[in-house]
Amino acid sequence: MSPSSTRVRTQSTAKTLRQRRCLGGAWITPVGPADQNGSMHEELSGAGARIIRNWIIVWFVVVVAIGAGYSLLATVGGGVTVMVIGLVAGALVGACSAVYLLVRGEHHAIKAAFPKAPSQYDAELTGRAEKYANALGIAPPTVYRFEGEGPNVAALPWADGSAVMVSSAAQYGLTPGELDSLMALQLSLLHHPKARRNRRAVVASNLVIGFVAAFWLTAAAIGAATSGEGMPRLIIGVFMTIGAVALLVQLRRRIRWGWGLLSDGVAVATTRHPGPLVHGLRRVASHNGDPVPTKAWLGQGDHYWVVPVRKHSSSSLEVNGTEVSKASTEMLNDGELLMRASLVEDVCVRAGPATKARWDEAAAVFRGLTRGAAEWSAAPGEVDGVVVTILGMVNDDIGPVHGSWVEGQPPPWPPPVR
Repeated sequence: MSPSSTRVRTQSTAKTLRQRRCLGGAWITPVGPADQNGSMHEELSGAGARIIRNWIIVWFVVVVAIGAGYSLLATVGGGVTVMVIGLVAGALVGACSAVYLLVRGEHHAIKAAFPKAPSQYDAELTGRAEKYANALGIAPPTVYRFEGEGPNVAALPWADGSAVMVSSAAQYGLTPGELDSLMALQLSLLHHPKARRNRRAVVASNLVIGFVAAFWLTAAAIGAATSGEGMPRLIIGVFMTIGAVALLVQLRRRIRWGWGLLSDGVAVATTRHPGPLVHGLRRVASHNGDPVPTKAWLGQGDHYWVVPVRKHSSSSLEVNGTEVSKASTEMLNDGELLMRASLVEDVCVRAGPATKARWDEAAAVFRGLTRGAAEWSAAPGEVDGVVVTILGMVNDDIGPVHGSWVEGQPPPWPPPVR
């Protein structure tokens, strides 16, 4: 046998192994150094877990410092001893609050993440979910359907198992294969050990903003009760709160970035049918509208859903009176969905690498989106060849399979090409 034929056979075998690991089951950890590409999804999810772990340590220190700062605001003017005691007590309160959010925050997030619309048990979807739940090695979930104009799917802990929530728009506007792949993806994210360990940090980073407001009001009340100077402390507390929230939002963004990395690694590792998943993610991204109504408007329930359910907002950055960056929740959500679809397609369909370096390209993509939205003369930003504006994904080539996301609603004319 010639060296060239041996090399071709080795490359072909490595490619086949990578495809089997993408298609063949849940949470397969490659063994041995022979096939380094087979463990690339572990590099991806591992990098995401490290990012979350590193930034949650910084987050914890910041929350402790914020508690100490508000305590100092409440006790200033009461003498050195009182201020020192207050500083220690405030730091302790901040630490306890952070620990509480890390331990019990997910319990509150789960309750808030359920849709507000009434849901009904769906026997057909439950039967379909049981098949791939067994393949993933998890307990079969119970599937519920609720009325919703936006296509979305969630997997949430429920009783002794899990519940999958499917909107009517997702059931009507997606193909059965696409819907099944999205349900399987969310179940994988819910039960994957690495995702389960790091989800608490993501939840805590969202819920802490409410605690900051409580710190501020408590400090103002204590100051008013002890020295009668409630109004000055209240005003100073406003500026302290603005700065604290701004810092916590930046930390939350970095923790979410790590969660996106980890989630994509799980998607690559557990996807059994990459084709429908890729099409399903892109089809869901094509819908631009309000999120599924939940109580998780701060974003604490986003990681349970395919499409984040936090309240939509927009922001812009100006330098010397010139707008240089502009972003919206719709833009970022659609960009994330399209990037995940692109990664799954590259790795599981084309047998490409799933390295962190490949995912880091997303930073440049999102910068292009925000700059394209801010500069009218610039070309609009694109993700994998698809235009994404401040209003979300813009593409007439994909849409709901029946021309509409709502059953009984006439499709637009001309109907979208699929």
